[in-house]
Amino acid sequence: MDAQKLKSATAVLLETNGEVRRLVKSALLGIGFGFVHDCRAIDQVRDAAVVDIKPDIFVLDLDGDKDTVCALIGDIRYSRIGDNPFVIIIGMTRYPEEIVIHHVLDTGTDDIIAKPVSAKILSERIAYLSENRKDFVAAPGYLGPQRAKGVRSDMEEAAHVKVPNSLGMKAAGKALTEIDEIEIKRAANSFTMQRLYVILLSIINISRELENSALEYDGSEKFGDEISRIVSLAGEIRGIEMFETVRDLNHLTNSLGKVVASLAAAPSPSPRQFEVVRLHAQAIAATMRGDNRESGDVVSAFGDILETS
Repeated sequence: MDAQKLKSATAVLLETNGEVRRLVKSALLGIGFGFVHDCRAIDQVRDAAVVDIKPDIFVLDLDGDKDTVCALIGDIRYSRIGDNPFVIIIGMTRYPEEIVIHHVLDTGTDDIIAKPVSAKILSERIAYLSENRKDFVAAPGYLGPQRAKGVRSDMEEAAHVKVPNSLGMKAAGKALTEIDEIEIKRAANSFTMQRLYVILLSIINISRELENSALEYDGSEKFGDEISRIVSLAGEIRGIEMFETVRDLNHLTNSLGKVVASLAAAPSPSPRQFEVVRLHAQAIAATMRGDNRESGDVVSAFGDILETS
């Protein structure tokens, strides 16, 4: 990786230990980063993500408040803070236990480096990530780089999307332009829609299975876990920030949230309640695909249900 070409690149570093922070910052500058915004507290990182710094990479200490750092990573990936959910994120830890690694990777982190951090290893990892950006996937509960096959079975069927890589562009000697920034926003909007669609498909599939099962069994005790899953998925939808051109989907997703809440409150949900949830989700999915005919058929079926209720 050519250090001269990275002069326009920016890194945000979080490290609570002053000596380690100085060493890692020195390593990042030695790699060639033109600016390293070093932070000792998570609030400083959040500030750096929302102001006009436009980081190309985050290097984050995981040994302080790990849960807060993971929440920050999730906020970046889900576009709740910052302008680039696809930015490269590396974690650092002295305690690389398997359970910690899996938890951090599930937030959408690109890589984890063991402390004490070697300048050589850090340089190699950054060079690899800048040159070999993984496709991103959107699955219920996850948005981030594609993992190895078998690591997360729920991601293997999700669509893979190539994402903008600002660090890779700068490492190749290219300057980001207004067009590139528009492409990042376009990709982020596309991912918002993909995430919503994947969640809807999960709700449709679970509701259909419960609808069929409810025809055979009495009582809701057999469906508690599955209903909780639907409630969780509906909660994910509520947390999605819609961009301007699709705000008209909000009233549809709000309606879905209401019928899911009604389902969860029912002491013994009926097959029809599961059907109503399924039809709501199908109508939104059809609308997103621009399939007006299917959307109309679903709405018609939904109206028939209401008339016979």
